[in-house]
Amino acid sequence: MEKEKREEVAGGDVKERDNIYVVELEMDGFKKEEIKVYFNDGYLVVVAESEEIQGKYMRQAFYVGRSVAHENIRAAFHNGLLKCMIPKDEKKERQEPVEIEIL
Repeated sequence: MEKEKREEVAGGDVKERDNIYVVELEMDGFKKEEIKVYFNDGYLVVVAESEEIQGKYMRQAFYVGRSVAHENIRAAFHNGLLKCMIPKDEKKERQEPVEIEIL
């Protein structure tokens, strides 16, 4: 049976399961093109800046650890909700930043 830890963050949720982290953020008012997601030094970083509304900016970072399968991180944006799936891989340690494509 898979265990799940859940932590509420401003505007979203972080869930930890046995083999994956799931980060969900409410991104109302932003378009997919205005959002960038990075994995850097153990942190999932989400940055968004509105092209239409001056001063509308958001940046959040979530520490998930360095031992993740960064090449398998997936992000999707639908109806104002950004969902990132971060698989764990105990054998990996990643140092340089990696940008994640949002589907």
